[in-house]
Amino acid sequence: MRELKFKKGLYKFYAPWLFKIYKFKAYLYLLLKKEPLTSLPALTQFFWDQYLSVKFKQEILASGEKVYVGETIYKEHSGRAYILGCGASINTLSNKEWDVIGNNLSIGLNNFYIHDFVPNMYFCELIGNAEAKDMIYTYLLNNKAKEEAAVFLNGRSVFVKGHYEANSSYIKPYFYLTDKIKTNNKTLLVNIIRKYFEGKIERWRLCHQMSNLDTVINYCVRHNVKEICLVGVDLNDSGYFWDSGDNGAYATAVAFRKSISKQLKYVVTNDGKHATASKEVAKYLGNFTIVEYLKILQSEILGPMGVQIYVANPQSLLAEFLPVKAICEFANVH
Repeated sequence: MRELKFKKGLYKFYAPWLFKIYKFKAYLYLLLKKEPLTSLPALTQFFWDQYLSVKFKQEILASGEKVYVGETIYKEHSGRAYILGCGASINTLSNKEWDVIGNNLSIGLNNFYIHDFVPNMYFCELIGNAEAKDMIYTYLLNNKAKEEAAVFLNGRSVFVKGHYEANSSYIKPYFYLTDKIKTNNKTLLVNIIRKYFEGKIERWRLCHQMSNLDTVINYCVRHNVKEICLVGVDLNDSGYFWDSGDNGAYATAVAFRKSISKQLKYVVTNDGKHATASKEVAKYLGNFTIVEYLKILQSEILGPMGVQIYVANPQSLLAEFLPVKAICEFANVH
């Protein structure tokens, strides 16, 4: 954990009282909205997270690093975007499909940087793990082949937790801040995240419920993307595109996943699904699965806004409720 300046001095004295003020704010909110008080701990933590996001943003800026403050990083897009996950279906894409993706706005999610294809952007979280840190420095931050892409790193999981070393990074990333919303109260969730998608909150703020995927969707919508195609977001098992590869990068990723499985007890699930799609993991974390969340998001918020999420893989768990569109069809290429 990085030593944070704002936590020095009087912080340890006023922080407990400030937290109580946010708890009272949450209490009043729930009373006015006629929501159950069982949501008080979750809402209090959300308000506290919003406060911490401001402090983390100030801390990162003071260090001289770049922070995403809501500006448009990639200006040209046709209103559609591909979000590239790490599922095994990535290996089924043809050269033509990669060309089509390359001609549109594309965003690589988390460890997608292991792949040779270079999207316009990368959005990465980082688990506190030596293998994860070595991997992101080797194959992304110090990889000149990726220098044309804009790299976004989660400010909390990378900078605040002390996993970023500026002098060791060839590519200088943007750090983005997320406000975590951990609740399984659907009404409360919708009321909160609506502000993040409709632009009724500061532009630099991004929401995070179950996965970095929902954060990237939030980013896309805030930048006027109306159609989103999820590629390699399979969720029906814990497989990744690098599992069947034989190059050095893929072998590193396989070793990383093994180390994470030992470190985090909920990475490997009993039902065989990806951890973010597992009900047992969602219960453990106190929120919705990514499948449940995206279903709520599409029907309650994005649909009325004229925004549609598609999925490229018909075998994805998301195909149960999201329309399936092949990669070329999504871009109107025949």
